[in-house]
Amino acid sequence: MDKEEKEKEIQAALMGKTIAGVNYYLMNRPNYFYPNQPEQLVDVAVELTLSDNTIFSFGMNFRSVAIDSVPSEFGAFIKEYNKEIPFLKLDVSSDEKWKPLIGKQIKDVHICYNWYEDIEEQTHYIPQDIEIVLEDGLYTAFCATAYALDEDGISIIGPDSEGEILVLFDEEDTKFFKRGRYYEAEPMDLD
Repeated sequence: MDKEEKEKEIQAALMGKTIAGVNYYLMNRPNYFYPNQPEQLVDVAVELTLSDNTIFSFGMNFRSVAIDSVPSEFGAFIKEYNKEIPFLKLDVSSDEKWKPLIGKQIKDVHICYNWYEDIEEQTHYIPQDIEIVLEDGLYTAFCATAYALDEDGISIIGPDSEGEILVLFDEEDTKFFKRGRYYEAEPMDLD
């Protein structure tokens, strides 16, 4: 799927719909980092249930080992890929950060892409960051990322489509982490 087709698919899945619920999928730990903080970190997927009973997921695409969008229930996607993969589905709709977004309509979506080439040297575009602007100025972003943890909390290393998902709830945080529309690619060192 080329970049324009992918963008149309994501826009059609989200625009004008209302967020009815949110699930996080976890595989390597029993909870996500850090509940009720300005940013959260999820290791497999973020799944939005929308007002028209459709589901939009942003998470690990086990076929290409990269984070991608999936227009379906993520648990079914995992089972289709491999019935043996253990995962935890966690409803976070009542989380302090998500509660204000439930019942709000999606007004705008911004997507920052990454890409990879398959064995046949075909280029595939995948969303690296998805920013969602809701009514009443509310906001969330899902960013494929590499991170480090220490006693001070999460340190974001940078974009990584094979990493985990950084969930943000404020556009200023997206700007701070230089993600989404604020992503600044590092210049290549040609020496």
